[in-house]
Amino acid sequence: MKTKQLALLTITVFLTCYSFCQPSILSLKEIEKNFIKVNDNLYAYKYETSNELYNLFLSKQTGSDINLLKVDSANWRLPKYSNEPYAQYYHLHPALANYPVVNISYEAAVEFCKWLTECYNNYSDRKYKKVEIRLPSSEEWNMLLSKIESKASKKQTDNNVRPVDKYKNTGKFFNVLENVKEMTNTKGHAKGGDFENGINPSDFDYKYKEASLPFVGFRFFIDIVEK
Repeated sequence: MKTKQLALLTITVFLTCYSFCQPSILSLKEIEKNFIKVNDNLYAYKYETSNELYNLFLSKQTGSDINLLKVDSANWRLPKYSNEPYAQYYHLHPALANYPVVNISYEAAVEFCKWLTECYNNYSDRKYKKVEIRLPSSEEWNMLLSKIESKASKKQTDNNVRPVDKYKNTGKFFNVLENVKEMTNTKGHAKGGDFENGINPSDFDYKYKEASLPFVGFRFFIDIVEK
């Protein structure tokens, strides 16, 4: 118990040394550099979607639907987690900007993908004429897994969420099996391992009824519609 309290105190002190995160400018060229080929015209983003990138999306949203897109930080207060510093700071603090966005709904992830698709397809200096950015099917996520599973990382041995570029896999990807489970295009279905449950192949197909969870995020895939 003392160890847990000390860890929470350390996080609190660390976070209070920074001001709250302000969304950065969207760098589509940088995002495009991290499109990694999976199969034929299908690419996947090199990293899990970060707090910083999701915050930028939120900063561009208006209207009554914005409440459906927000992060449910109260999930960090559930008895299983009891992490008040994360409930207050995880989503907004610059110290955690490069951590995976979690506690968002399936619908929110879908809307993020639509927004990023529109941003990219209107970007004058883009490499591809037209793309569709979206959540992957279970089969497509398995294609991604096949790129890295021969040397699957077993590095995550603690129960702490880490930055999106923490665990390097083969094929230039990061955190495919580690850190957070990744949503598919089926609501309530995620793939992979996570900081809470570890890397357990029998748990890679994860079904849940909750609207959002602290150990579920997403990685977007990219269809090259027109080169």
